[in-house]
Amino acid sequence: MLRDLVHIPSQVSGHSLFGPAGVLTWLWLVGSLIYLLVSLRRSGWQDPMGQLLTPLMVAGVLAFAVPAVIDPQGSLPIRGYGLFVMMGIVGGVLLTRWRAARMGLDPEIISSLAVVMVLCGFVGARAFFVIEYWDRFQSDDVRTTLSRVLNFTQGGLVVYGSFFGAAAGLLVFAARYKLPTLAILDLTAPAMMLGLSLGRIGCLLNGCCFGGACDLPWAVTFPAGSPPYVKQAGKQLDLPTALLGLDLGDDELAPPVIRAVVPDSYAAQLKLEPGMLIEGVANLRVTSVGEVHAMLLGLLEGEQTQLRIEGQAEPLVWRVPGNSPRSQPIHPTQVYSAVNAMLICVFLLAYYPYRSRDGEVMALLLTIYPIARFLEEIIRIDEPDIGPTQMSISQNVSVLLFSAIIPCWILLLRRPKGSILPPRDKPITFAA
Repeated sequence: MLRDLVHIPSQVSGHSLFGPAGVLTWLWLVGSLIYLLVSLRRSGWQDPMGQLLTPLMVAGVLAFAVPAVIDPQGSLPIRGYGLFVMMGIVGGVLLTRWRAARMGLDPEIISSLAVVMVLCGFVGARAFFVIEYWDRFQSDDVRTTLSRVLNFTQGGLVVYGSFFGAAAGLLVFAARYKLPTLAILDLTAPAMMLGLSLGRIGCLLNGCCFGGACDLPWAVTFPAGSPPYVKQAGKQLDLPTALLGLDLGDDELAPPVIRAVVPDSYAAQLKLEPGMLIEGVANLRVTSVGEVHAMLLGLLEGEQTQLRIEGQAEPLVWRVPGNSPRSQPIHPTQVYSAVNAMLICVFLLAYYPYRSRDGEVMALLLTIYPIARFLEEIIRIDEPDIGPTQMSISQNVSVLLFSAIIPCWILLLRRPKGSILPPRDKPITFAA
């Protein structure tokens, strides 16, 4: 697990790098303006979506999104999860542009389509996750709730949500620019799997999308504060051990009164004693054992917070030591998923030249992936079972998607054979 790869300072020599008046924001805007003027002089106003939307989107990220994730130390953490998701996006776009050029499509059209699909995919992926785990985001303060919803750099994107969002964006874009929808779906299908494969490596670095107990040689463990560790702390691990010797009892709704302290533990070194009442954690008032568990178990090695004890004027510094316990061995389902997605990507690329009709490649993706995802969910334990099916939400969606693709295959096979995108010498352009 490697949640933070590097930290970039938000200021250099007293000058802000990010924000509306940030140096990088204005350098990007000036550079984009120069590039736009040169592009207009060379080729004219052919692709307003790509020529305007992409630079403005990046400028908006530098001006507003980046400052929102600056950490308390005044630096921008580069998350492993976010980096690999971005690599997946870039890799998918480059793969589709290259294949589009071979098919005779204007690659700039594909770039514009990619912008729309990425935006819609992010919205769909985040919305799916927020709806599924709304209790994690809900707060009495609207601003706090919104901040939690927008902070996706540490995980919290659902593959099926991204697929539905990206598909909606593609359909709208294809209708707007009169593109052959089924042919474009086939063209983008392998890129979706490439992006998923790289994104799952980000999940491994972040610790999310984890599996159940494993005794195989390739089993992995995760450090204190990671999602697998927190999950196991309430079910498999001994809670006092997980909380570095602090025993608050098992009643999550009870007042946070210390029940016992393990001798020679970290909690004992802080001179915590039975009977003490924890009034606050990280400047927030707490009233139950469950609140304390949620705040302390989520701290990674080296991270710290403050404990405010009733009757004590100064708060205690609670810092997770580097030798803290780790999770029990679990399946590296993130690696399984990455390998599975890459194999599907390669298979779709190999099948593409032999397709009989437009739409077959995407139909194959929607046939194979739901089966693989359903099986993967059997060994994943990060999603709870829901409803009368006693299956995870992803398993339920997999069943529905696989059921829906069967009639789609029937309709597809009734279409005349042939594709609108055979390899061509001259680029194909479409009217706006």
